[in-house]
Amino acid sequence: LIVFDLLHDGEEDLCQLPLAERRKRLEAALAPKVMAGDVLRLAVQVAGDGSALLEEMRATGGEGILVKDRRSPYRPGQRTREWRKLKLRDEEDFPIVGYTRGEGKRAKLGALVLGRREPDGLHWAGNVGSGLRDDDAGRLRALLEPLERPTSPLAQVPRMPRVKARDVTWVEPALSAQVTYAEKTREGRLRA
Repeated sequence: LIVFDLLHDGEEDLCQLPLAERRKRLEAALAPKVMAGDVLRLAVQVAGDGSALLEEMRATGGEGILVKDRRSPYRPGQRTREWRKLKLRDEEDFPIVGYTRGEGKRAKLGALVLGRREPDGLHWAGNVGSGLRDDDAGRLRALLEPLERPTSPLAQVPRMPRVKARDVTWVEPALSAQVTYAEKTREGRLRA
């Protein structure tokens, strides 16, 4: 168990204390257990520039770091500027193999269907739509329409969550999209 904060000490509510003071009390409370080689560990804390820690997270496959103001209280259920999550992202080009229609302002294009190149052909890498501005969606649809085809260019038509293959307009994989993502699943599907 990796412990990173102490919100109560017995009956005493510590939420309004600064993070630095809560951390001191946490270290004092856990020192005997951590020293004994128990399963408890303190979360790594770096004062100042966290660039080296962020790069270490990247090298070890971590998802990012939290940047916290040492003077900040704990605010349950609230997002504040005092604590920020720096998520690591990867970027890669993927062939566009299709698109789905959207709704409302994004009726022209909901999401891009992406492929990934494998020795036996193209395989489904995932669908992406967030991060695409409404005006860009219209321009992108105009580029994709001349590439439309009646069948999937993928080696195997995928089972896509929340999308039926019949709702996809397939295209020749002549264009690619540069996608920023958090991770890939074991199957090579994009996430976040």
